[in-house]
Amino acid sequence: INQETIIDPEKAPSTYPCFNSPTELGDEMVKIGFDVFNIANNHSLDKGESGLRNAIKFWKSKNVVFCGAYLDEEDYKTIPTNTVKGIKFAYVGLTEPTNGLSLPDGSKTILMLGADEDRIEKRVKAASEISDMTVVNVHWGEEYTHTPTERQRELAQKLADWGADIIIGTHPHVIQPVEYVTAADGRKVLVIYSLGNFISAQDRGPRMLGGMINFDIVKNNNTGKVAIENVVFSGVVTHYGYNASNVRIYPLAD
Repeated sequence: INQETIIDPEKAPSTYPCFNSPTELGDEMVKIGFDVFNIANNHSLDKGESGLRNAIKFWKSKNVVFCGAYLDEEDYKTIPTNTVKGIKFAYVGLTEPTNGLSLPDGSKTILMLGADEDRIEKRVKAASEISDMTVVNVHWGEEYTHTPTERQRELAQKLADWGADIIIGTHPHVIQPVEYVTAADGRKVLVIYSLGNFISAQDRGPRMLGGMINFDIVKNNNTGKVAIENVVFSGVVTHYGYNASNVRIYPLAD
């Protein structure tokens, strides 16, 4: 999941436009069952460099995988991975927008930015060399638009060519298409341009509709070939009460 808000235990919780969520939110997401988090998005620097660093340390204290930001080059050396039922996944997270914010000059902290294509290319290639499946979560596109931009399509093709197997997009807050792109080596790469909001307190109809993507990863132990099968997109809808109380989601089908 893309964790859009910073969780800095050392700062007070805060709301729009510069978010800081209480640690209880992170604890709850882990309890629900999310085990991979992307923390590179346009709100990564809402609480400055210290906020991002404290958020990195918070996620390090949890038994989860997270990607998109690192304390320094030494921390960055280790590509986030996990192995599920004998299939190894590697994760790369990056963001295009940062809401005009940036790390200070000389900072050791690393926030993965789409503009730094050399770094991203090396990362995706390295991830694909050590895993069966490389999953890229990319924060991109224009908010509240259902159509991918030319930049999204261009970057999706580059990520596929570099070795991504699954590209999961976030940022527009509304649903965008799901499709396959053909990588330079002939692989069919699954691209979800935007899942919309999973859960939020936004208040316009299209932003209260989000999605979950389900698929099976199947490995042939004789050939070593790994395939993505049974891809199903299912909608979710957000409900809440007065003053954004009791925020909850339901399957759209219900």
